[in-house]
Amino acid sequence: MSAQLLALFKVSLLVLLYLFLFRVVRAVWAELQSPPQGLVNPVDPTGPPSPVPSRRPSGVPVAEPPTGASAVLPPRHPQPASTLTQLVVVAPESLAGRTFPLGAGEVTIGRSSACTIALDDAFVSTQHARVFADPASGWVVEDTGSTNGTWINGQRLGGAHHVRSGDRLGVGGVVAEFR
Repeated sequence: MSAQLLALFKVSLLVLLYLFLFRVVRAVWAELQSPPQGLVNPVDPTGPPSPVPSRRPSGVPVAEPPTGASAVLPPRHPQPASTLTQLVVVAPESLAGRTFPLGAGEVTIGRSSACTIALDDAFVSTQHARVFADPASGWVVEDTGSTNGTWINGQRLGGAHHVRSGDRLGVGGVVAEFR
């Protein structure tokens, strides 16, 4: 192996190492800037926040959708998207039944207290996803660059996705149904 090729190889490995370290420092910095705030229920914001389990069951990779039958069931009663009025948590059981109104504008989901729906879950990004009304086609869900992804009916979103009544939204360890 020539000396020039060896030097090029060394420099390449060094650059990759620095890029990896930069990514780690950036992730730690983002975690420190936004501490988890708990779950805020817009229906009763004065009530105490409910904790969300911060861990998934052992052995479940982070990049997989939330587990359980409730996470992958198809929509039960498809209806036009314009009739959607709320998101209802179906998993985990400790949060089942929590209701979040969709309103008329945009709903943001994440760990930040600035989000409309703030979740205290280690697998939820600061600004994880958004749900917004599209006048032409109804409600749309969009991942906002989250690390672990946003899931609709067990499928990871690759862009904006139109939702209907009964569709299940997975964010971190929380699964909610559009109604």
